Amino acid sequence: MKPAFSAELRKIFTLRSTYVISAFAFALLSLVSFLQGLHWTGPTTNKILSDTVTGGITGVAGIGAIVAVLLVTHEYRYNTIAYTLTAAKSRRNILIGKILSDTIYVLIFSFIACVASLVFIRLGLSAHHVSLPVQNFPVVNIFGRCLFTGWGFSMLILVIASLIRNQVASIVALFLIPGTVEPLLGLLLKKNVAYLPFSALNSVVINNETVSHVSGMVITLFYLAIGWIVAWVLLNRRDAN
Repeated sequence: MKPAFSAELRKIFTLRSTYVISAFAFALLSLVSFLQGLHWTGPTTNKILSDTVTGGITGVAGIGAIVAVLLVTHEYRYNTIAYTLTAAKSRRNILIGKILSDTIYVLIFSFIACVASLVFIRLGLSAHHVSLPVQNFPVVNIFGRCLFTGWGFSMLILVIASLIRNQVASIVALFLIPGTVEPLLGLLLKKNVAYLPFSALNSVVINNETVSHVSGMVITLFYLAIGWIVAWVLLNRRDAN
């Protein structure tokens, strides 16, 4: 287990694309947060900071999830998956190694994203000479929900990439399913769209009348459990190619 985990961890943190993607996400989030504060025209409520942080993580979670796509699909694109399967004692260890290594990355990514949005919205508001009232900002609650959202999004995409295996198709799914497919299904499912995976995940940070924050976490974990069982079965039965 340890060699598989170490190998997957190196794949993430030795790739230049990991740092390029992360830097782009942080730069974009920081700029948007600063400009939002700099041009603030709305009422100064006690939820400005919490809304900015939760909104920020939903905005960049998809960018961070690209790393999860590359972690899986690079091996199939360059046909190095055969070496990974041969070196590991168990294919289960490969999946666990990918889950754990991506978890470490995405938790770091999500935490920095939350801090960046919090810092730069305050800088923007300060530059705009906006005085904030006492903020309702339960740190553990807000950061915990944001970290779960970033992690959950990345894990869902990691499952999808493990099932699809194709890099281009996985990236298309990354942006198409949450942004287009589930909203279109909402026309049919109405309020029940909240029980779809990405919609349920959004309810962790966004208030939803149908699904509570805790229920959104439970639903997301349910989808992940089913997805990883299917991915593990297919990894054992399908060819490495």
